[in-house]
Amino acid sequence: MQVGTDARVAARSPMPGRSFSQSWLLASWRATLVNRRPKRPPFLIAGLGLGLTARAHYGKIASVIRIGAASPKCSVIQRFSIVQNAAQGEREMDVLEAIATRSSVSALSEPGPTDAQFAILLRAAARAPDHARLRPWRFLIIRGEARQRFGDVVANALRVSEPGVAPEALDRERLKPLRAPAILVVAVTPTPNPKVPEIEQILAGGAATQNILLAAHALGLGAIWRTGAPAHDPRVVEALGFSPQTRIIGFVYLGAPAAPAKRKESDDRALAVEWGDEPREFDAAGAAADAN
Repeated sequence: MQVGTDARVAARSPMPGRSFSQSWLLASWRATLVNRRPKRPPFLIAGLGLGLTARAHYGKIASVIRIGAASPKCSVIQRFSIVQNAAQGEREMDVLEAIATRSSVSALSEPGPTDAQFAILLRAAARAPDHARLRPWRFLIIRGEARQRFGDVVANALRVSEPGVAPEALDRERLKPLRAPAILVVAVTPTPNPKVPEIEQILAGGAATQNILLAAHALGLGAIWRTGAPAHDPRVVEALGFSPQTRIIGFVYLGAPAAPAKRKESDDRALAVEWGDEPREFDAAGAAADAN
């Protein structure tokens, strides 16, 4: 492998917590990936006790996937984080932090996601669990003036489904797509497969949507997953260019948070029962306290 000068210089001084060989490999990977500017993030294999970083550059933003080294507190491939590298500096968010701190943001304003950010969101979506690799999901980006045309579509669908609807309600429906700079439509077109029922393919679309929400949060974007009657209206499905078999999973509204997200007080514990001869409720709160 050819290594740039910057990598060789970095390798001469071992990075904190890493041996000389680890520092050289890490610097080599960084230099190679930066110089080649890959079209897609490369795959990573983390060896025992060695952490590698893959960096894919998209303009001013770099999406970084880190798989950390083994330590007394974590196993190999336990650490996973997304790093945002913008003009103001680098911010790191651990995936567990992203899950714990993500909230739906209903108040959104300009600017919307850049093409580079959309590329990151779509790559995150494509990493969702997908039985038999059917790739049932479909994504549609609506932004700019297209939001007004989409507003006409949902308003017309409401007028047809409810002939006596008031003009004011039609106007409100028409303005809904303008609540965010961009909308990412997530849909699923099921593929007949004897081993993969339709429900599994729809769930794959839901998992892709969750990945989009987490990636948007890690990038500093605001996002909210919306559905409503338009998601289930065949006239809307047809107007968006989908086949009649397509199911719209949701409309993900995206933009800059116009106000801090309001986190509702909720019970974050997942209720579970430990199955066996004598089933018992799993004490999630106690287990979390012991871990801390």
